[in-house]
Amino acid sequence: MPGFKYWDLCAGEALLQSMMGIITNANGKPVIYDHTKDNFTISEGIIVSKNRTVFETINSRLKQTTGRSMAEFHQDSL
Repeated sequence: MPGFKYWDLCAGEALLQSMMGIITNANGKPVIYDHTKDNFTISEGIIVSKNRTVFETINSRLKQTTGRSMAEFHQDSL
């Protein structure tokens, strides 16, 4: 199946987290690496940020300027 897979993300997430970076799904929840899934394509979207301050600032400004959250934008893209 085409698309961005969990194995495409896991090493990058480990490196980013070691430098205090953050990767979440579009709802702001941690990415779960579930080996029991039938499909390993990341369909819930991802947010990548260099630290918690940038993460919260971006999400706040997005909601402030558009009235919509990252999760709402992701839902529209499906």
